[in-house]
Amino acid sequence: MQTRLFLLGTFLLVLLTGCLGGNGEETTAVTTLGHETSIPQDTTTVLTCGTMCAQRAQCGKDADGNYLVLGGGGGPAVERHDRYIPADNPITIKGNELRNVRNLQNGEITPVNFYFATLNEDPNRAAWIAGWCVVAP
Repeated sequence: MQTRLFLLGTFLLVLLTGCLGGNGEETTAVTTLGHETSIPQDTTTVLTCGTMCAQRAQCGKDADGNYLVLGGGGGPAVERHDRYIPADNPITIKGNELRNVRNLQNGEITPVNFYFATLNEDPNRAAWIAGWCVVAP
């Protein structure tokens, strides 16, 4: 008898949990990145070391586990970076350029927005960052 009550209670709990568990709406926020849109100059936003950025080797972690986004000081670049800006800190977009980028694996050429960004807490820290790493507000 106790086993039947336990099973009935478990069934009702699962049934109620399923009914109360939302209405099919997506619960995770969708983030638009700077390669998908053009972010205007003087916009404040943040950098991210998300999947799109990391898969393209545009970011990583330092020895302390902090995420850093790589950039170019002399212009837009996807390699030979000479600058970095900490991810998840407020930045200001100071300029943008659309550049064609070639995928070395398949040769496909894709236009990508690059942004000249300054770190708000240290405006002297600036770099050109690929749009894959810039969160569009």
